[in-house]
Amino acid sequence: MKVYPAPGLKVRDPVTMQHIPNDGHEVSENDMHWAMMINHGDVTTTPPAVAVPSKSAAAETAREAK
Repeated sequence: MKVYPAPGLKVRDPVTMQHIPNDGHEVSENDMHWAMMINHGDVTTTPPAVAVPSKSAAAETAREAK
């Protein structure tokens, strides 16, 4: 299964001691550590929402490019 850090948190893999990336980290479904992290809300199995730029932000970017 793939886990994602909860918004605003940095979570380390207990084996590598590296922060898991915001775009997810594959872990075993049977790993008790990750089950606990999900239960505590430190990680989630739901991918983070992708921010969609507003029309005004796109227009501002287009104006700056000219």
